[in-house]
Amino acid sequence: MTDAFDAITSQRAAFLASGGGRVCLGNAAGDLDSVVSALAAAALYGGAALARFPREDLALRRDAEAALAHDDAAAAAAGGAPARSALVFGDEAAAAPAAACEVVLTDHNAFDGGDAALAFASPATVVAVVDHHADEGRHADARDREIDAACGSCCTMLAERLLARGGEPPARLLALAFAAVAVDCRGFAAKHAGLKFSPRDVALGHAVLDALGGDPAPDGSAPALRGRALPAACAVLGAATVGDLAKRLLAARKDVSALDAPQLLRLDYKRASAGRLRVGAASIMAPLSDFSRRAGGGGPLGAALRAFAEKSGVDVLFAMTAAEQGAKGLAYVVRDGAVDAAALERRLEAAPEGLPGDLAALPLFATQRVAADGFGLAFGALLGDADGAPRCSRLRADITRKTVLPFVLHVLGELA
Repeated sequence: MTDAFDAITSQRAAFLASGGGRVCLGNAAGDLDSVVSALAAAALYGGAALARFPREDLALRRDAEAALAHDDAAAAAAGGAPARSALVFGDEAAAAPAAACEVVLTDHNAFDGGDAALAFASPATVVAVVDHHADEGRHADARDREIDAACGSCCTMLAERLLARGGEPPARLLALAFAAVAVDCRGFAAKHAGLKFSPRDVALGHAVLDALGGDPAPDGSAPALRGRALPAACAVLGAATVGDLAKRLLAARKDVSALDAPQLLRLDYKRASAGRLRVGAASIMAPLSDFSRRAGGGGPLGAALRAFAEKSGVDVLFAMTAAEQGAKGLAYVVRDGAVDAAALERRLEAAPEGLPGDLAALPLFATQRVAADGFGLAFGALLGDADGAPRCSRLRADITRKTVLPFVLHVLGELA
């Protein structure tokens, strides 16, 4: 089967030498789906695959590190280039010469030209968008633009294209894409149907395992996919079935026991724009009380959030924490009075009042009952009255960043 990574590694070298050409760009969070979708896009569109975090931060993304380590072994056996050697990391991209770039966006749909880490792309023309988040309505003139917010994984959309090319499938690249699909779709467990995966993800999962020589499935259903035995190419961390693969990768992803508060902020971070405002959104894999403890208390946590916002160049920073006592947490800081914080809180708390029709119509907003029940927000001093502590709220446990962030951007766009 075809090894795609020799070509992508050559494209990486060409980019680092010139800074120009084409770049396939994952989102700022740099999770497994984002990293692998950038590699898949590089195979489909040509150009360099960019992971938007420093090389040293790969160790923080333990599920991505596990999948890439599995590929290292496959590459050594096949005598090909390992996938990690094909990636351009954020610190390497920042040192590349500034030059005109064509940009392919994966796992997000709005190019953030104000991000200093993307200064190499000067100027940048977005030529393609493949994404599974709420459509921000940007880059309508891109030659290839596909957004499916119901899809559980961006790698589903790109793996479909890899398979549709025909010929010998790129086995190692498809195996990496399958790992991203399995973890993002939570192993296709029934309770996540419509929330974390769609029929499109299920069909792609079966198609990849078929292409990689997996044992035949009894049918094309999600339960059948969850129980399918994995071919060796997909058996990351020794997983035996699709459900087992997701369980092991999620356990690796969620093991943040050794990380401090600044590292948790860097681990799963996304950036977006709302009018003139630059907005950061970090998904924190620890409960709010633990996040605060790791920072040293409410005041130090507020200082850590403000320092991260300044370093990231954003005006407003949100941090959504893991659930405890039946609810997630949402903390935020505003830099330099960039927006009326009291007005922002009132608008967010009022949802579903003020929810625009285009968001309310999205399947995920219906599944999470946002259109009926809002987000369950009520901001206050949850971390005490220590000087500098961030404003926080409890958040319904079934809410995800894929619904919170689009509404935050809508509200900030109206307040800006």
